[in-house]
Amino acid sequence: MAAAELIKRANSILEKDFDICLKTDNLKTYSGDDWLEFQKVRGIQGKDGVFVPGSMTAHVLLDDLEQVLLHEHVSHRVFFENAVSGLELRKQEDELKRLESIIIGPLYASLGEDAVLDFRRAEGKDVEIGKDRVVVSYNPSDALVNIYLNRARQVLAMRQRIEPLCEGFAYWLTDCLSKRLGIETGLPDMTSAQRAVFSGLASIEERQGPITALYSVNTYRSHRQDLLIRLLKENLKGGYDKIQYLFKYGSDKPSSDIDFLAVVGKEEDVAELERISKPRYLDVSFVSRSEFENGLLIKDIHFSVPVLSGSLLKGADLKWFESLLEARCELPDFVEYMGKKKEKAVSLAKKCYDQYLVGRENPRYAETAKINLYRALIDISYAAVYDVLIKSGPGRFDQQYLNQLIERNPDSMLATSRRILKQLSDANFGNAEQFVINSLNVL
Repeated sequence: MAAAELIKRANSILEKDFDICLKTDNLKTYSGDDWLEFQKVRGIQGKDGVFVPGSMTAHVLLDDLEQVLLHEHVSHRVFFENAVSGLELRKQEDELKRLESIIIGPLYASLGEDAVLDFRRAEGKDVEIGKDRVVVSYNPSDALVNIYLNRARQVLAMRQRIEPLCEGFAYWLTDCLSKRLGIETGLPDMTSAQRAVFSGLASIEERQGPITALYSVNTYRSHRQDLLIRLLKENLKGGYDKIQYLFKYGSDKPSSDIDFLAVVGKEEDVAELERISKPRYLDVSFVSRSEFENGLLIKDIHFSVPVLSGSLLKGADLKWFESLLEARCELPDFVEYMGKKKEKAVSLAKKCYDQYLVGRENPRYAETAKINLYRALIDISYAAVYDVLIKSGPGRFDQQYLNQLIERNPDSMLATSRRILKQLSDANFGNAEQFVINSLNVL
Protein backbone atom coordinates (compact mmCIF):
# COMPACT_ATOMS: atom_id res chain seq x y z
CA MET A 1 0.00 0.00 0.00
CA ALA A 2 1.36 3.44 -0.92
CA ALA A 3 2.46 5.63 1.98
CA ALA A 4 -0.07 8.40 1.32
CA GLU A 5 -2.97 5.91 1.10
CA LEU A 6 -1.84 4.09 4.26
CA ILE A 7 -1.65 7.33 6.25
CA LYS A 8 -5.04 8.46 4.92
CA ARG A 9 -6.74 5.19 5.91
CA ALA A 10 -5.06 5.12 9.33
CA ASN A 11 -6.16 8.70 10.02
CA SER A 12 -9.71 7.76 8.99
CA ILE A 13 -9.77 4.89 11.50
CA LEU A 14 -8.45 7.12 14.25
CA GLU A 15 -11.13 9.72 13.60
CA LYS A 16 -14.01 7.24 13.27
CA ASP A 17 -13.11 4.81 16.07
CA PHE A 18 -11.35 7.12 18.55
CA ASP A 19 -12.32 10.71 17.62
CA ILE A 20 -8.65 11.57 17.12
CA CYS A 21 -7.73 14.10 14.43
CA LEU A 22 -3.95 14.45 14.16
CA LYS A 23 -2.69 17.99 13.72
CA THR A 24 0.93 17.37 12.68
CA ASP A 25 2.17 15.64 9.54
CA ASN A 26 5.96 15.86 9.38
CA LEU A 27 7.52 12.89 7.60
CA LYS A 28 10.97 12.32 6.11
CA THR A 29 11.79 9.15 4.16
CA TYR A 30 15.28 7.88 3.33
CA SER A 31 16.88 5.49 0.85
CA GLY A 32 19.36 2.89 2.12
CA ASP A 33 22.57 4.98 1.92
CA ASP A 34 20.89 8.13 3.21
CA TRP A 35 19.46 6.17 6.11
CA LEU A 36 22.88 4.82 7.07
CA GLU A 37 24.21 8.39 7.11
CA PHE A 38 21.23 9.56 9.19
CA GLN A 39 21.80 6.74 11.69
CA LYS A 40 25.45 7.70 11.97
CA VAL A 41 24.66 11.37 12.64
CA ARG A 42 21.92 10.56 15.15
CA GLY A 43 23.84 7.83 16.90
CA ILE A 44 21.18 5.16 16.37
CA GLN A 45 21.71 1.66 15.05
CA GLY A 46 19.52 -1.24 13.99
CA LYS A 47 16.32 0.77 13.49
CA ASP A 48 14.16 1.40 10.44
CA GLY A 49 12.63 4.60 11.84
CA VAL A 50 12.76 7.16 14.60
CA PHE A 51 10.41 9.85 15.86
CA VAL A 52 11.58 13.27 17.13
CA PRO A 53 9.01 14.78 19.56
CA GLY A 54 10.62 18.23 19.52
CA SER A 55 9.79 18.74 15.83
CA MET A 56 7.02 16.09 15.69
CA THR A 57 8.85 14.50 12.75
CA ALA A 58 9.05 10.84 11.79
CA HIS A 59 12.23 9.71 9.99
CA VAL A 60 11.76 6.34 8.26
CA LEU A 61 13.57 4.00 5.88
CA LEU A 62 11.67 3.41 2.65
CA ASP A 63 11.98 -0.39 2.88
CA ASP A 64 9.29 -2.27 4.88
CA LEU A 65 7.34 0.99 4.98
CA GLU A 66 3.89 -0.05 6.29
CA GLN A 67 4.74 -1.15 9.83
CA VAL A 68 7.37 1.56 10.27
CA LEU A 69 5.02 4.29 9.05
CA LEU A 70 2.23 3.20 11.39
CA HIS A 71 4.61 2.99 14.35
CA GLU A 72 6.72 6.09 13.87
CA HIS A 73 4.51 8.47 11.90
CA VAL A 74 1.01 7.61 13.18
CA SER A 75 1.21 5.96 16.61
CA HIS A 76 3.87 8.29 18.00
CA ARG A 77 1.93 11.35 16.86
CA VAL A 78 -1.16 10.03 18.65
CA PHE A 79 0.89 9.71 21.85
CA PHE A 80 2.57 13.11 21.65
CA GLU A 81 -0.61 14.95 20.63
CA ASN A 82 -2.97 13.27 23.10
CA ALA A 83 -1.19 11.62 26.04
CA VAL A 84 -0.58 13.92 29.01
CA SER A 85 3.04 12.74 29.45
CA GLY A 86 3.73 13.20 25.73
CA LEU A 87 2.31 16.71 25.72
CA GLU A 88 4.35 17.61 28.79
CA LEU A 89 7.57 16.44 27.10
CA ARG A 90 6.75 18.57 24.05
CA LYS A 91 6.17 21.56 26.32
CA GLN A 92 9.58 21.04 27.92
CA GLU A 93 11.19 20.59 24.48
CA ASP A 94 9.70 23.89 23.31
CA GLU A 95 11.17 25.68 26.31
CA LEU A 96 14.53 24.04 25.63
CA LYS A 97 14.45 25.26 22.02
CA ARG A 98 13.61 28.78 23.20
CA LEU A 99 16.68 28.80 25.44
CA GLU A 100 18.85 27.38 22.64
CA SER A 101 17.74 30.13 20.26
CA ILE A 102 18.88 32.76 22.79
CA ILE A 103 22.22 31.12 23.61
CA ILE A 104 23.18 30.28 20.00
CA GLY A 105 21.91 33.61 18.69
CA PRO A 106 21.04 34.58 15.08
CA LEU A 107 22.67 31.42 13.72
CA TYR A 108 19.95 29.29 15.33
CA ALA A 109 17.31 30.08 12.67
CA SER A 110 19.44 28.52 9.92
CA LEU A 111 20.35 25.34 11.82
CA GLY A 112 18.79 21.96 11.19
CA GLU A 113 17.88 19.33 13.78
CA ASP A 114 21.27 17.61 13.54
CA ALA A 115 23.19 20.79 14.29
CA VAL A 116 21.04 21.56 17.32
CA LEU A 117 21.54 17.97 18.47
CA ASP A 118 25.33 18.50 18.27
CA PHE A 119 24.87 21.57 20.49
CA ARG A 120 22.91 19.61 23.07
CA ARG A 121 25.41 16.77 23.13
CA ALA A 122 28.23 19.21 23.92
CA GLU A 123 26.69 19.62 27.41
CA GLY A 124 28.34 22.93 28.18
CA LYS A 125 31.52 22.61 26.11
CA ASP A 126 32.42 24.72 23.07
CA VAL A 127 31.18 23.01 19.91
CA GLU A 128 31.31 23.39 16.13
CA ILE A 129 27.83 23.24 14.60
CA GLY A 130 26.15 23.75 11.23
CA LYS A 131 27.49 23.28 7.71
CA ASP A 132 30.09 26.01 8.24
CA ARG A 133 31.17 24.42 11.55
CA VAL A 134 30.72 27.67 13.46
CA VAL A 135 32.07 27.50 17.01
CA VAL A 136 29.50 28.23 19.71
CA SER A 137 31.00 29.03 23.10
CA TYR A 138 29.29 28.64 26.44
CA ASN A 139 29.83 31.17 29.19
CA PRO A 140 29.78 29.09 32.40
CA SER A 141 29.13 32.21 34.49
CA ASP A 142 25.98 32.99 32.48
CA ALA A 143 22.92 32.16 34.59
CA LEU A 144 20.91 31.40 31.46
CA VAL A 145 23.43 28.76 30.39
CA ASN A 146 23.10 26.99 33.74
CA ILE A 147 19.30 27.15 33.46
CA TYR A 148 19.57 25.64 29.99
CA LEU A 149 21.89 22.82 31.06
CA ASN A 150 19.59 21.92 33.96
CA ARG A 151 16.55 21.99 31.68
CA ALA A 152 18.35 19.79 29.11
CA ARG A 153 19.09 17.21 31.82
CA GLN A 154 15.46 17.30 32.95
CA VAL A 155 14.21 16.75 29.40
CA LEU A 156 16.61 13.83 28.93
CA ALA A 157 15.45 12.28 32.21
CA MET A 158 11.80 12.76 31.20
CA ARG A 159 12.45 11.13 27.82
CA GLN A 160 14.01 8.12 29.51
CA ARG A 161 11.19 7.89 32.05
CA ILE A 162 8.32 7.84 29.53
CA GLU A 163 10.14 5.84 26.83
CA PRO A 164 8.70 2.42 27.84
CA LEU A 165 5.16 3.86 27.97
CA CYS A 166 5.57 5.70 24.66
CA GLU A 167 7.09 2.79 22.76
CA GLY A 168 4.85 0.11 24.31
CA PHE A 169 1.82 2.22 23.42
CA ALA A 170 3.09 2.79 19.85
CA TYR A 171 3.60 -0.96 19.36
CA TRP A 172 0.07 -1.66 20.65
CA LEU A 173 -1.61 1.02 18.50
CA THR A 174 0.37 -0.09 15.43
CA ASP A 175 -0.86 -3.64 15.99
CA CYS A 176 -4.42 -2.37 16.52
CA LEU A 177 -4.38 -0.31 13.31
CA SER A 178 -2.66 -3.05 11.28
CA LYS A 179 -5.46 -5.50 12.06
CA ARG A 180 -8.08 -2.98 10.94
CA LEU A 181 -6.14 -2.21 7.76
CA GLY A 182 -5.58 -5.85 6.87
CA ILE A 183 -1.81 -5.55 7.18
CA GLU A 184 0.19 -8.56 8.32
CA THR A 185 1.33 -7.95 11.89
CA GLY A 186 4.56 -9.11 13.41
CA LEU A 187 5.83 -7.92 16.77
CA PRO A 188 9.42 -6.66 16.74
CA ASP A 189 11.90 -7.08 19.56
CA MET A 190 10.98 -4.98 22.61
CA THR A 191 12.60 -4.30 25.94
CA SER A 192 10.95 -5.98 28.92
CA ALA A 193 9.48 -2.63 30.02
CA GLN A 194 8.05 -1.91 26.56
CA ARG A 195 6.58 -5.42 26.33
CA ALA A 196 4.95 -5.03 29.75
CA VAL A 197 3.15 -1.90 28.51
CA PHE A 198 2.21 -3.56 25.21
CA SER A 199 0.88 -6.70 26.93
CA GLY A 200 -1.04 -4.64 29.48
CA LEU A 201 -2.76 -2.61 26.76
CA ALA A 202 -3.54 -5.72 24.71
CA SER A 203 -5.10 -7.31 27.80
CA ILE A 204 -7.24 -4.23 28.50
CA GLU A 205 -8.32 -4.13 24.85
CA GLU A 206 -9.42 -7.76 25.02
CA ARG A 207 -11.39 -7.30 28.25
CA GLN A 208 -12.73 -3.74 27.95
CA GLY A 209 -12.23 -2.65 24.36
CA PRO A 210 -9.73 -0.46 22.45
CA ILE A 211 -11.09 2.88 23.70
CA THR A 212 -10.46 1.90 27.33
CA ALA A 213 -6.97 0.70 26.36
CA LEU A 214 -6.23 4.02 24.64
CA TYR A 215 -7.43 6.06 27.63
CA SER A 216 -5.46 3.92 30.09
CA VAL A 217 -2.23 5.73 29.16
CA ASN A 218 -3.91 8.99 30.25
CA THR A 219 -4.74 10.35 26.83
CA TYR A 220 -7.33 13.03 26.19
CA ARG A 221 -10.84 11.59 26.21
CA SER A 222 -13.57 12.13 23.65
CA HIS A 223 -17.09 13.16 24.70
CA ARG A 224 -18.63 12.25 21.33
CA GLN A 225 -21.91 10.50 22.03
CA ASP A 226 -21.43 7.38 19.91
CA LEU A 227 -18.01 6.75 21.47
CA LEU A 228 -19.37 7.29 24.99
CA ILE A 229 -22.06 4.69 24.39
CA ARG A 230 -19.50 2.28 22.91
CA LEU A 231 -17.19 2.87 25.87
CA LEU A 232 -19.97 1.96 28.31
CA LYS A 233 -21.08 -1.06 26.29
CA GLU A 234 -17.53 -2.42 26.14
CA ASN A 235 -17.07 -2.00 29.90
CA LEU A 236 -20.50 -3.11 31.10
CA LYS A 237 -20.91 -5.89 28.51
CA GLY A 238 -24.53 -7.13 28.71
CA GLY A 239 -25.18 -4.85 31.68
CA TYR A 240 -25.67 -1.90 29.33
CA ASP A 241 -29.00 -3.39 28.19
CA LYS A 242 -30.34 -3.01 31.75
CA ILE A 243 -30.01 0.79 31.59
CA GLN A 244 -33.37 2.48 30.94
CA TYR A 245 -32.16 6.09 30.99
CA LEU A 246 -28.58 7.29 30.56
CA PHE A 247 -27.52 10.89 31.20
CA LYS A 248 -24.10 12.33 30.35
CA TYR A 249 -23.34 15.45 32.37
CA GLY A 250 -20.43 17.46 33.74
CA SER A 251 -17.47 18.90 31.86
CA ASP A 252 -16.74 18.06 28.22
CA LYS A 253 -13.06 18.98 28.52
CA PRO A 254 -10.77 16.29 27.01
CA SER A 255 -8.91 15.96 30.34
CA SER A 256 -12.09 15.63 32.44
CA ASP A 257 -13.58 12.47 33.89
CA ILE A 258 -16.67 11.18 32.10
CA ASP A 259 -19.77 11.46 34.31
CA PHE A 260 -22.91 9.37 33.76
CA LEU A 261 -26.16 8.88 35.64
CA ALA A 262 -27.63 5.48 34.70
CA VAL A 263 -31.21 4.62 35.69
CA VAL A 264 -31.92 0.87 35.84
CA GLY A 265 -35.02 -1.09 36.73
CA LYS A 266 -34.32 -2.78 40.07
CA GLU A 267 -32.05 -2.45 43.11
CA GLU A 268 -30.44 -5.82 42.36
CA ASP A 269 -29.47 -4.48 38.91
CA VAL A 270 -27.76 -1.54 40.62
CA ALA A 271 -25.74 -3.87 42.85
CA GLU A 272 -24.76 -6.07 39.90
CA LEU A 273 -23.60 -3.16 37.73
CA GLU A 274 -21.67 -1.50 40.55
CA ARG A 275 -19.59 -4.66 40.96
CA ILE A 276 -18.30 -4.45 37.40
CA SER A 277 -14.76 -3.06 37.28
CA LYS A 278 -14.55 0.25 35.42
CA PRO A 279 -11.71 2.67 34.61
CA ARG A 280 -11.17 5.38 37.24
CA TYR A 281 -12.06 8.19 34.80
CA LEU A 282 -15.45 6.56 34.05
CA ASP A 283 -17.73 7.86 36.82
CA VAL A 284 -21.07 6.05 36.50
CA SER A 285 -23.74 6.49 39.18
CA PHE A 286 -26.24 3.64 38.98
CA VAL A 287 -29.69 4.21 40.51
CA SER A 288 -32.94 2.27 40.46
CA ARG A 289 -36.02 3.71 38.77
CA SER A 290 -37.83 4.16 42.10
CA GLU A 291 -34.88 5.93 43.76
CA PHE A 292 -34.50 8.16 40.72
CA GLU A 293 -38.15 9.20 40.83
CA ASN A 294 -37.96 9.85 44.58
CA GLY A 295 -34.76 11.83 44.10
CA LEU A 296 -36.32 14.07 41.47
CA LEU A 297 -39.40 14.61 43.65
CA ILE A 298 -37.18 15.54 46.61
CA LYS A 299 -35.08 17.76 44.30
CA ASP A 300 -31.86 15.83 45.03
CA ILE A 301 -29.11 17.75 43.20
CA HIS A 302 -27.33 14.50 42.23
CA PHE A 303 -30.34 13.62 40.08
CA SER A 304 -31.65 17.04 39.08
CA VAL A 305 -28.34 18.35 37.73
CA PRO A 306 -27.86 15.49 35.18
CA VAL A 307 -31.50 15.89 34.07
CA LEU A 308 -31.44 19.69 33.81
CA SER A 309 -27.92 20.24 32.45
CA GLY A 310 -26.91 16.90 30.92
CA SER A 311 -27.61 15.04 27.68
CA LEU A 312 -29.93 12.05 27.45
CA LEU A 313 -28.03 9.30 25.61
CA LYS A 314 -30.53 6.50 26.14
CA GLY A 315 -34.28 6.58 26.82
CA ALA A 316 -37.03 8.98 25.81
CA ASP A 317 -39.85 11.17 27.14
CA LEU A 318 -38.41 13.83 29.43
CA LYS A 319 -41.81 15.25 30.39
CA TRP A 320 -42.21 13.06 33.45
CA PHE A 321 -38.74 14.15 34.65
CA GLU A 322 -39.84 17.76 34.54
CA SER A 323 -43.17 17.01 36.23
CA LEU A 324 -41.38 15.38 39.17
CA LEU A 325 -38.96 18.31 39.46
CA GLU A 326 -41.85 20.77 39.50
CA ALA A 327 -44.00 18.78 41.97
CA ARG A 328 -44.31 20.03 45.53
CA CYS A 329 -42.31 18.16 48.17
CA GLU A 330 -43.39 18.00 51.81
CA LEU A 331 -40.72 18.95 54.38
CA PRO A 332 -40.86 15.73 56.50
CA ASP A 333 -40.34 13.56 53.41
CA PHE A 334 -37.50 15.79 52.26
CA VAL A 335 -35.68 15.72 55.62
CA GLU A 336 -36.04 11.94 55.93
CA TYR A 337 -34.74 11.35 52.40
CA MET A 338 -31.76 13.68 52.76
CA GLY A 339 -30.97 12.23 56.19
CA LYS A 340 -30.70 8.73 54.70
CA LYS A 341 -28.49 9.99 51.87
CA LYS A 342 -26.23 11.73 54.37
CA GLU A 343 -25.96 8.60 56.53
CA LYS A 344 -25.03 6.51 53.50
CA ALA A 345 -22.36 9.03 52.40
CA VAL A 346 -20.84 9.15 55.90
CA SER A 347 -20.82 5.33 56.08
CA LEU A 348 -19.01 5.12 52.74
CA ALA A 349 -16.51 7.80 53.83
CA LYS A 350 -15.70 5.83 57.01
CA LYS A 351 -15.26 2.64 55.02
CA CYS A 352 -12.91 4.30 52.53
CA TYR A 353 -10.94 5.96 55.34
CA ASP A 354 -10.51 2.61 57.13
CA GLN A 355 -9.24 1.08 53.87
CA TYR A 356 -6.87 4.03 53.51
CA LEU A 357 -5.43 3.40 56.99
CA VAL A 358 -4.76 -0.25 56.14
CA GLY A 359 -3.20 0.54 52.78
CA ARG A 360 -0.89 3.37 53.88
CA GLU A 361 1.10 0.98 56.12
CA ASN A 362 2.20 -1.08 53.11
CA PRO A 363 4.27 0.66 50.39
CA ARG A 364 2.89 -1.79 47.82
CA TYR A 365 -0.60 -0.32 48.31
CA ALA A 366 0.39 3.35 48.56
CA GLU A 367 -1.46 4.38 45.39
CA THR A 368 -4.59 2.41 46.35
CA ALA A 369 -4.50 4.07 49.77
CA LYS A 370 -4.44 7.51 48.15
CA ILE A 371 -7.44 6.59 45.99
CA ASN A 372 -9.37 5.51 49.09
CA LEU A 373 -8.63 8.79 50.87
CA TYR A 374 -9.75 10.64 47.74
CA ARG A 375 -13.01 8.65 47.76
CA ALA A 376 -13.50 9.43 51.44
CA LEU A 377 -13.18 13.13 50.63
CA ILE A 378 -15.77 12.82 47.87
CA ASP A 379 -18.24 11.06 50.18
CA ILE A 380 -17.71 13.71 52.86
CA SER A 381 -18.39 16.34 50.21
CA TYR A 382 -21.65 14.57 49.37
CA ALA A 383 -22.58 14.33 53.05
CA ALA A 384 -21.91 18.06 53.42
CA VAL A 385 -24.24 18.75 50.46
CA TYR A 386 -27.04 16.72 52.05
CA ASP A 387 -26.43 18.44 55.38
CA VAL A 388 -26.83 21.86 53.71
CA LEU A 389 -30.00 20.76 51.92
CA ILE A 390 -31.58 19.42 55.13
CA LYS A 391 -31.11 22.83 56.71
CA SER A 392 -32.29 24.68 53.61
CA GLY A 393 -35.50 22.74 53.06
CA PRO A 394 -37.04 21.59 49.75
CA GLY A 395 -36.50 23.66 46.62
CA ARG A 396 -35.17 23.47 43.10
CA PHE A 397 -31.44 23.04 43.59
CA ASP A 398 -28.76 23.23 40.93
CA GLN A 399 -24.99 23.72 40.69
CA GLN A 400 -25.37 27.51 40.70
CA TYR A 401 -27.15 27.32 44.06
CA LEU A 402 -24.33 25.22 45.54
CA ASN A 403 -21.67 27.57 44.15
CA GLN A 404 -23.43 30.49 45.86
CA LEU A 405 -23.45 28.59 49.16
CA ILE A 406 -19.73 27.88 48.82
CA GLU A 407 -18.95 31.54 48.05
CA ARG A 408 -21.02 32.75 51.02
CA ASN A 409 -19.49 30.20 53.43
CA PRO A 410 -15.86 29.65 52.34
CA ASP A 411 -14.93 27.95 55.65
CA SER A 412 -17.84 25.50 55.67
CA MET A 413 -17.29 21.74 55.41
CA LEU A 414 -18.81 21.80 51.93
CA ALA A 415 -16.51 24.56 50.66
CA THR A 416 -13.43 23.09 52.35
CA SER A 417 -14.04 19.59 50.98
CA ARG A 418 -14.41 20.91 47.43
CA ARG A 419 -11.28 23.04 47.80
CA ILE A 420 -9.17 20.14 49.12
CA LEU A 421 -10.38 17.86 46.34
CA LYS A 422 -9.31 20.39 43.69
CA GLN A 423 -5.88 20.93 45.26
CA LEU A 424 -5.15 17.36 46.38
CA SER A 425 -1.53 16.34 45.84
CA ASP A 426 1.23 14.42 47.64
CA ALA A 427 2.33 17.69 49.25
CA ASN A 428 -0.94 18.31 51.10
CA PHE A 429 -2.08 14.73 51.77
CA GLY A 430 -1.56 15.24 55.50
CA ASN A 431 -4.03 18.15 55.51
CA ALA A 432 -6.57 16.03 53.61
CA GLU A 433 -6.24 13.18 56.11
CA GLN A 434 -6.76 15.53 59.07
CA PHE A 435 -9.80 17.08 57.40
CA VAL A 436 -11.35 13.63 56.91
CA ILE A 437 -10.76 12.79 60.60
CA ASN A 438 -12.30 16.06 61.79
CA SER A 439 -15.27 15.77 59.40
CA LEU A 440 -16.11 12.21 60.42
CA ASN A 441 -16.10 13.28 64.07
CA VAL A 442 -18.56 16.11 63.30
CA LEU A 443 -20.81 14.17 60.93
